[in-house]
Amino acid sequence: MAAELRDIRSAAIDGRMHNAFFQKEQLKSLHDILSKNVTEIQDQIGKDHRYTQAEASVEYWLALRCIAEAYKSIDPKQHLQAEYAIAKSKDASDAREPVGIVVVEPAQHTFFYSLISALVPALVHGNCIIIQAEKTLLESPKFILSLIESALDDHVFKVVYSQLTGEEIASRHTRIIQKQDINPRVIAIIERDADLQLAAKAIASARFSLRGKSPFAPDLVLVNEWVKKDFLSALVQHTSAFISDTVPKDPVQKLSKSRFHDTILKENLGEVVFSTSEGYILNVKNR
Repeated sequence: MAAELRDIRSAAIDGRMHNAFFQKEQLKSLHDILSKNVTEIQDQIGKDHRYTQAEASVEYWLALRCIAEAYKSIDPKQHLQAEYAIAKSKDASDAREPVGIVVVEPAQHTFFYSLISALVPALVHGNCIIIQAEKTLLESPKFILSLIESALDDHVFKVVYSQLTGEEIASRHTRIIQKQDINPRVIAIIERDADLQLAAKAIASARFSLRGKSPFAPDLVLVNEWVKKDFLSALVQHTSAFISDTVPKDPVQKLSKSRFHDTILKENLGEVVFSTSEGYILNVKNR
């Protein structure tokens, strides 16, 4: 593996990504190829994660906006002034030296946007990039990585599918680790003085958007007794806007939900406040 990274190390040492014009060229190339494949990217994301068209579009456009904003932020004149400040006997106290190589371990959730949001800033700050990806049966990560590989110079961007050690990289580097090894429970707390409509809308959106797979989707909501009734009413109202019976059904998932409902009711642990084929809200009474 060390030999395969020779080009990346060489580019990091000679500072190839330090040049502002080269940075803009790379970002333009990346933006162009992603723009040409907009339909394919959104379709792949939607199929892999069963997102709605709107959800796939949001992830796509957020990623492209990240590239566009980074491109606009690059000022070649300012780069030149900073580069030759010392030679012209000027203070360069704000000068910054790039790390050299940035190793990105992208998250599986919203893979496209997560990857771009780490990749682009690292490039703009003069670093070469290594993507340490996981082998997966999903189609969108492989397709997206292949597009990025074709857009960027192969001396500044590399994709690997194995765990890299510092000895293999053999150059100054840092890691951006986005993936989560565990899925901790997310708990939301609704205080007595909370804006109930705003809180209900935020929780419904976080829990039921993106198929409920967001790492920020609350698993449990603790509500102050004084506002519990009003909050449940608001939550049902806003949840209805996010759940649709037109989403393709999973027979196995429907069966497991039905059994869960039966368990809650049979053991008198609580009551089902709202339920559809895509999700439900439980009012837990026996704690």
